[in-house]
Amino acid sequence: MSELVYIGVGSNIDPESHIPMAIDRLRQQLDVKAISPFYKFPAMGTAVGQDDFINGMVLVETDLTPEFLKFNVLREIEYELGRNKDISKYSARKMDLDLILFGDQTITSLNVPEPEIRTRPYIYIPLLDLSPEIVLPREHVMLANQVEEMALNPNMVELK
Repeated sequence: MSELVYIGVGSNIDPESHIPMAIDRLRQQLDVKAISPFYKFPAMGTAVGQDDFINGMVLVETDLTPEFLKFNVLREIEYELGRNKDISKYSARKMDLDLILFGDQTITSLNVPEPEIRTRPYIYIPLLDLSPEIVLPREHVMLANQVEEMALNPNMVELK
């Protein structure tokens, strides 16, 4: 049975070239239904001081298992595009592909839905661009009603 899956896409090392390459690879392996606008966000947490990140969201439909999708598709694309397996999750990166939502499933071992979905504008802004009425699986509430006012107002980035 196929599921609608939201994949977060981000980079802060040459994102103008790495993001289009990642999207091309996603299209080669998955049924891409929609791509959000991409936005520039400042680095957060321990990543403060790094170059800004460019982030967006890709909606796919797949019959792959969540584990296979994460470890055999998304991670392989990251490694192909130069992700270092040994870096901290807050390090600068050429490509970051995150499984944000997998249908209405809750998969604790994979942190799906993404636990920080309500507090990270780089996740919820592009997600709401794609699906303004999306309902969070665990709580069965609309995401738009759960996030703070989008005061951040990120800069949209045009990628080729």
